[in-house]
Amino acid sequence: MEHAQGGWSYSPDAWRWEGLRACCLRETSRILRRREDAEEAAQDALLRAWRQRHQCRQAATPEPWVAQIARREALRLLERRREQEARTVSDGEDVLAGLSDARARHSAELDALHFDEAVANLPNGDRALAVLHYRGDLAQGCLATALGVPEGTVRVRLHRLRARLRASLIEDDERTHG
Repeated sequence: MEHAQGGWSYSPDAWRWEGLRACCLRETSRILRRREDAEEAAQDALLRAWRQRHQCRQAATPEPWVAQIARREALRLLERRREQEARTVSDGEDVLAGLSDARARHSAELDALHFDEAVANLPNGDRALAVLHYRGDLAQGCLATALGVPEGTVRVRLHRLRARLRASLIEDDERTHG
């Protein structure tokens, strides 16, 4: 789809993508602290802009449109990072600063084994919920859709599931170290 303005015909396929990449990186760098995160969000923004390029209303000047996409991608990435940090802190998986990398990897592998053992003892529905939520990293809304139940039901089941998993992991720990 081409847009005509002032006698000229502009096509999104003729945009200067390298310049738009710089625009995206500028916008994402304003929001995100780490350069790697800013580059990731800028790349995601460019990909989204490319896929939706024919929806741009001002094809002659796509920079504001692409900059808005970049801001939104940066905010999405920022929110994902916050959720990951909150999940890590709330689930007690925060690795102590004094541990060496090898020891931390070993501990994570043991946690995964304990998790697998704890999940294996759950009924099928709860096992699916645990795997989808913790391994698949699916949000409650997505879980509700996937399982065909209301989001409130998923919230309650996850709450009860956490309590059972916590008790099972504590039992395992006491048997191992007790």
